[in-house]
Amino acid sequence: TKVDVTELSQLGGIGFNGTIGKIGFRTSSKEIGWLDNIVLTDYAEDENGVVVKNYHFDNGENPFTAGSIQDGRLNTGLNADCLEKGEEQPPLDDKTHYTVDVDMTCETYAVSAIFNAVDQSNFYMWQLNTKDQEGKVILKPHTWKNGAYATYNSQNVDVTDAVGGVENFKTTPAHMHLDINGTRIETYINDTLVSTFMIGSTSDQSTTGI
Repeated sequence: TKVDVTELSQLGGIGFNGTIGKIGFRTSSKEIGWLDNIVLTDYAEDENGVVVKNYHFDNGENPFTAGSIQDGRLNTGLNADCLEKGEEQPPLDDKTHYTVDVDMTCETYAVSAIFNAVDQSNFYMWQLNTKDQEGKVILKPHTWKNGAYATYNSQNVDVTDAVGGVENFKTTPAHMHLDINGTRIETYINDTLVSTFMIGSTSDQSTTGI
């Protein structure tokens, strides 16, 4: 599935503050997934990219505040609002451009990747959802502001074929690649462009500055 990116409308987002922010994941009461090979690459200062974060979990150490390492992968567990440990990244200039890569499988309902997080209440969350439409895997962009979330129905994308089907997605990792360049977020699933999300100055949660 490939989206025609030339006609996508400008969407409300919660905005960038010129920092990469933290990365992480979120699960609710019945959502369980697996994450591996999480890599964040900064292209703002070097067009060849500088790897800023690289989590493969082979050493058994968990850099996040929740979840558990099992057989060299991160199991998200249930009811987890999770960010990586440690300090924030230093501010970037207005040429913010970075990528996030992660291998994901969904055991039940949904698995999500968080990026550009200021804290556990303010972040972007890209979810691969198997619950809402039976037999399908749906990419659902979320924005979170002060603990309240917004979704964008016009930007939900059926990525079932891209991940090889719901049953395959339970055991075979799908590679999500996010390219965050200024106010544009491009999403690739297994090397296929499936979504382009344009961040506006306001969202239906009003304006914020994260």
